[in-house]
Amino acid sequence: MNDFCHLHCHTQYSLLDGAARINRLVDRAAEMEMPALAITDHGNLFGVPEFYTSAKKAGIRPIIGCEFYLVPEDMEDRSSRLRYHQVLLAKDEEGYQNLIKLSSLSYLDGYYYKPRIDMDVLAERSGGLVATTCCLQGHVPQSILKHGEEAARSVFEAYLDIFGDDFYIEIQNHDIPDQHTVNEVLLRWAKEYEVDVIATNDVHYVEQEDAAAQDVLLCLQTGADFDDPNRMRFENDQFYLKSSSEMQQALKNIDPTIGRQALVNTVDIADKCSFELPMGRLLMPHYPIPDEFDDDMDAYLRHLTLERARERYPEMPQEVVDRIDHELGIISEMGYAGYFLIVQDFTTAARKLGVSVGPG
Repeated sequence: MNDFCHLHCHTQYSLLDGAARINRLVDRAAEMEMPALAITDHGNLFGVPEFYTSAKKAGIRPIIGCEFYLVPEDMEDRSSRLRYHQVLLAKDEEGYQNLIKLSSLSYLDGYYYKPRIDMDVLAERSGGLVATTCCLQGHVPQSILKHGEEAARSVFEAYLDIFGDDFYIEIQNHDIPDQHTVNEVLLRWAKEYEVDVIATNDVHYVEQEDAAAQDVLLCLQTGADFDDPNRMRFENDQFYLKSSSEMQQALKNIDPTIGRQALVNTVDIADKCSFELPMGRLLMPHYPIPDEFDDDMDAYLRHLTLERARERYPEMPQEVVDRIDHELGIISEMGYAGYFLIVQDFTTAARKLGVSVGPG
C-alpha cells in the first residue's frame, strides 16, 4: 500500500477547469495503489455521489471535500471580485453537513461571479472539517505574496485559531517561482507553530498529456481565443495525478525528512476522514407539523387528507374511506409522508395565490 494519497483533486465537476474524469481519476489512483483519494472541486459538491461510489468500488477510501471560494470581507458584499481558494475536507458526519451548509450559503447568500463564503461563516461551520493553507490562490499564500510575511502571519493565525489541530500547511511544487517563495515561509511557520505539513499536487487532469485538453477548457471558461498570448493559462503540464515517486521528486528542494513526512501526513489525514456517505438509503425531508401530532408526519398527513376529503364528500362513503386508508398505508410504508406534506404546502399556497395547479 502506498504511503501517500492525493488530497487536492479537481474532477470534471470543476466546471470548465477540471479535465479529470472521475472514473479515470479513481482507476489511476487504484493502479498506483493509493489508499485514499479526495475530491475538492471548485465551489461545489456536484460530483460527490459519483466520486464516492466509484472510489468505493475501486477499493479506495473516498474523502469528500471542496475548494471553496472565500472572500476576506462580508460574502454578501458585491463591491469587489477579490476571492481566495480554501480547501476543506470532511472528517465525519458533522463535517459533511457543514460542507453542505457552506456550499448552500455560498450560492444563496454569497454568489457574485462565483459562489463565495467568508471567514465568519467558515468559523461558524468549521466543526468536523480539515482545512489547509491551500494552493497559491489560497488566502495565506496570497497574503504572503501580496502583503508580506508579517501581514500574512495574522491571516495564518486566524485559520489556526479556527481549526486547531485540523489545520495543515499545504506545500506544492509545480515549478512556479511563487510557490518556492510561499513554501519557504510556510515551512518556517510549520516549525514555529508546530503545524503538520502535507504535500499535494493541484490535480486538474489525470495524465500529463491531458494538459492540452484542460487548456482548451480554460479557453471556454474565460471566453478567450486559444491563440491569445495574454489569456489565462496554467504555467506548465505538471497538474496531473502524480505517483508517490513523482511527488518525492517534486519535493527534492526541501529537507528530505520534511518532504517524506509531508507525504505520509496525507495518509494521516485520510485516516481522520472516516465519514461514510449513506448511499442507497432513502432520505426524505422532514416537514414541521403542529405539536399535537407529536412529530408524527403520517398522522398529520392523515388528518389533512380526511379534513379535505370531508369538504369534498360531506357524507363520506366507505369506498372513499377504504381508498384513503389504502393509499395512506402505502405512503406510510414507503416513508413518503414528508414529501407529500411538502408538495401539498406548495399546491395550497399556489391556489391561495390564484396560480393554477394541475394533476401529477
